[in-house]
Amino acid sequence: KDSVRESSFHDIGKELLPLLLRSLESCNHAAEENEWCDSLVLNISKILRAFSRAHSVSLIMVQSRDLLKSLLTLINGERSTQTKIEALSTMKNITFYAEEYRSMILDHSGFLDCLLHVCLSDSDGECRECASAMLRNIAFDNDAKIKMAQNGKLLNVVLKISSDPSSKTKRNAVSIIASLTMLNENN
Repeated sequence: KDSVRESSFHDIGKELLPLLLRSLESCNHAAEENEWCDSLVLNISKILRAFSRAHSVSLIMVQSRDLLKSLLTLINGERSTQTKIEALSTMKNITFYAEEYRSMILDHSGFLDCLLHVCLSDSDGECRECASAMLRNIAFDNDAKIKMAQNGKLLNVVLKISSDPSSKTKRNAVSIIASLTMLNENN
């Protein structure tokens, strides 16, 4: 499947990605909510998630600042839970595969606050699991660890999700704490 995704993306994805992002932007700026836009946004989110599952494609996708901005808008907006899950899963895949970009992703305006908010406030367990997995992925990067450790809210959020009903979210919390304790300055 990944080879099909990679082949498809390399055939049309570089041209398709900006079109998809412009469509998301148009729907996000629509004066009123409508079913057509909601359906379009969900379908675009599914396409982005499918592409992000391929390692080489994630490395291309992460280089688009507009992509991160659009995904954060979907997560923070008033979209359906399924749309949020698709956007979070896309970002989870990218933070997993694009190891050398993790610190840059963390530096993206609003990224960390968005994840912390989802972990604390989202009623959907899958959303919390995806957000905690992104924090876990980012925490593996040495530069990002330092930035994360300096955030005053992060530890409280991680401690709170360590008692989440989902075992995956709990494991992510433990992994985040373990990773942050392995800072060079702490050894």
